[in-house]
Amino acid sequence: MCAATSDPLIAYATFGWLPEQFTGVSYQVGSYGDGALARGPGELPPTMWLTVHDAEPGLNGRQRQLFGHIEPHRLGVRVGDKQGYWLTRDPRDPLNGGDAYLRWRFPDGKWAELNAYYLDVADPQAVLLRVADNVAAVERPVPLPVRIRDLPENYLLADVELSRPPAQSAGAWELQLRFTVNGATVTIDVFPEGTRPDGFGLGLGVVQSARTTANGLEAWVSVDRPTAAGLDRLGGPEGLLDRLDLLGPDENAWTTSVFG
Repeated sequence: MCAATSDPLIAYATFGWLPEQFTGVSYQVGSYGDGALARGPGELPPTMWLTVHDAEPGLNGRQRQLFGHIEPHRLGVRVGDKQGYWLTRDPRDPLNGGDAYLRWRFPDGKWAELNAYYLDVADPQAVLLRVADNVAAVERPVPLPVRIRDLPENYLLADVELSRPPAQSAGAWELQLRFTVNGATVTIDVFPEGTRPDGFGLGLGVVQSARTTANGLEAWVSVDRPTAAGLDRLGGPEGLLDRLDLLGPDENAWTTSVFG
C-alpha cells in the first residue's frame, strides 16, 4: 500500500539522459512496483523501466518466469565509476535477446536496475550504460494535478501512476489513483479534458462511475463494489468527485500536498 499522506507519488530515481526516441517519463508506486518508466511512441514503443533498491535485488516474478529453472549469468560491467552487471540467460549475449537487465551499485549501497526492451539503436549496450551512468537515485515528491479532501480513513491507497505519455490516450499525461476498501476497488482517473473516448469510465467490472470536468481537466470515479466501498455515505461516485479539486493543465500549479 502507498501512504495517503501529503504526496503519495515519490520518484526514487530520475533519468538524467535518454535517447531522443523517448518522449516521456512515467512514475509509479504501489503493488505493481515503484519506479520510473521511460517510453517512446509506436505500437511496440521503446521502453526502459528503472527501479532502486536498498540492497542488491533478487529475481522478481517476471525474471523468474523469464529465466525459468536456469540461473541467470551475471556479466560484470562498469557503469561510469560504479560496478554493475548484465543479467542474462546467455553469457555471449549481455542484452538477453533484447529484454535487457542492467544492475549497478551506488556508493551509498543502494542498487538500481534498468530493464530495457524494444530498443532500436545502433549500439544498445553503450546507450544503456550511458543512461545508467546518468541516473540519480534521489527521492523527490512528484507534483500531481489534483487535491483530494476528506477521504474516508478506510480508503487504502494501493497504486498511483502518472503516465507520460499514456499508453491508450491522446493526451500528454494521465493520473490514476487506485484505492481498496472492504475488498472493493475505487479508481480515480484524471487527464486533460477530451483526451479519452466517451464511456471511458464504463470498463470491465465497473458497476458505478461518474465524471466531472473543471479547469480544463476531466476526472472519473469508478467502483466495482459500491456497497462495500460505502459510496452511499459519500453520495455515490458523484459525492467522491465533489471532494476533488482539479488544478488545471499548467504543471506549475500542481501540488505535492494531495490529501487534506
